[in-house]
Amino acid sequence: MGHLGLTPQSASSLGGFRVQGKDAARAARIVEDAKILEEAGTYAILLEMVPDRLCQLITKRAHIPIISLGSGPDANGQLLIFHDMFGLYPALQAENGESVWQRGRSHSERPQAVC
Repeated sequence: MGHLGLTPQSASSLGGFRVQGKDAARAARIVEDAKILEEAGTYAILLEMVPDRLCQLITKRAHIPIISLGSGPDANGQLLIFHDMFGLYPALQAENGESVWQRGRSHSERPQAVC
């Protein structure tokens, strides 16, 4: 499986835990890297923290499954990390500061917020 966008092992060199591919040059590089990975025979690509429009474009062009990890709803699949979903590391929360779990207002609504 290929992995593009934020790669946590390289976060410090990428400017921290931030959305990757916001500018045109970096977005074009991610699109090209996705094409290279597909041509090399990877069976799927994980796009981590790239803009949702970029994820949508790559998903539309690819002939293999694209999995989104914080890259919008338009991929073939979604990956949620338990610690992110439940806000267990406040220092690493999403830009809006909200975990998926917090979207439900009451305990009875929280399971629906995740689905």
